[in-house]
Amino acid sequence: MAQRTSGTPEEAKQRAATTYNAAADVYDDPANSFWERFGSRTVARLQLAPGSNVLDVCCGSGASAIPAAAAVGDNGSVIGVDLAETLKSHAKLRIRSEQERSD
Repeated sequence: MAQRTSGTPEEAKQRAATTYNAAADVYDDPANSFWERFGSRTVARLQLAPGSNVLDVCCGSGASAIPAAAAVGDNGSVIGVDLAETLKSHAKLRIRSEQERSD
């Protein structure tokens, strides 16, 4: 039986980015609220100390990165990376909105 491949790693990366960018506009819709719920629960289980440094790989629209930033506070840092530029843009907008509400 012939082995089926998904192409090169670069092609797979591009497909993933294209797929998540296409879904970005509905990623945070109420029907998809599980992302935020799981993100918050994951951060709570980590028991991050103030001042900690966090790397969120596949950060999406910030479901884990935003609560992690709240947990580590001003002396900590959170770096979010994602293949989907549109989702990262949504995360940045959410962060700005959170900052404006807290000011």
